[in-house]
Amino acid sequence: MKKIIIVLNLLLSVLSFGESTKYYMPNAHSHNDYLQEQPLILALKNGMSSIEADIWLRTDSKGVPNLYVAHDEEEITPDRTLEDMYLKPLTKFIAANKGVVYNNKDEKVFLHVDLKTTNKETWDLLQEVAGKYSHIFTQYLPDGTIKEGAVTIFTNVDYTSPDSVRYSTKDGRFGDIYSNDNWKNYFTNAKVTPIVSSGLWKYNDPKKSFNFKDEKLYKEIISEFNAPLSKEKRLNEVNTENASVALSKNYKLLYKYLAENKVTFSDYFINQMNLANEIGHEHGVLIRFWNSPDNIDMWNLLKPLKSVMINTGNLQELREFILED
Repeated sequence: MKKIIIVLNLLLSVLSFGESTKYYMPNAHSHNDYLQEQPLILALKNGMSSIEADIWLRTDSKGVPNLYVAHDEEEITPDRTLEDMYLKPLTKFIAANKGVVYNNKDEKVFLHVDLKTTNKETWDLLQEVAGKYSHIFTQYLPDGTIKEGAVTIFTNVDYTSPDSVRYSTKDGRFGDIYSNDNWKNYFTNAKVTPIVSSGLWKYNDPKKSFNFKDEKLYKEIISEFNAPLSKEKRLNEVNTENASVALSKNYKLLYKYLAENKVTFSDYFINQMNLANEIGHEHGVLIRFWNSPDNIDMWNLLKPLKSVMINTGNLQELREFILED
């Protein structure tokens, strides 16, 4: 009964939203959207173009496999399935909104399904479940044809079969985004790979990215990055989607000091973000950095950059900031 009530409340919220004016941000990503007070609903109300849901393949009490939405395995509950939290409400809303999520077909919307259980069984079940709502999702046909839908699913893994229709495409994670050779060797086209993601600090040097107003703060932070034998390990550790675990003490401090205006972005970092924007524009894709600061400083830097996504958990605050002008 609890599960039914939750689903009905979500559907009512979505349908109610469908009657209002819709605001759309073409490069805004709702990071870990399922942690919001109203998953999906707040993302749509605040104009997010990309919405993230992490999924786990587990069997229910009857032994039936299903896809559950959660950040960590211990947070899985029976009422939070991908279908109930995202697919059913999206389908209802799109039907009530004349076949689109926002105002027209040009306002693209992405559902980032991050597979926490990264096996083929999870991916296959995702295709099966998404196939039940095939009329709203972009479809990738065996002959290479792409049938665009109101929503495009992109995932962190891919087990594509050449002889079957699939309802998702793979996130572009092919290494250094600043390398021309990587784009030549691994990138196909923007229709197949509309979003290319990377850890912010994997190919941007944190030691060169900030101006410190206090020498003591500089020594406090940078000394850790210079620690013998641990630098590479530390940098690699932060380049995962699990931000709460992956962000080291130093990155947390950096972001805290950034918000307090004790450090600012350096010219090097600003140039790197502008370069990422140019690369994204050249290839017709959106560049997404995870583990990035989620505050006004970062928003202000990325606001004019149309090809770099703003990764946020502060949906309403971001919308209000963008609309200030």
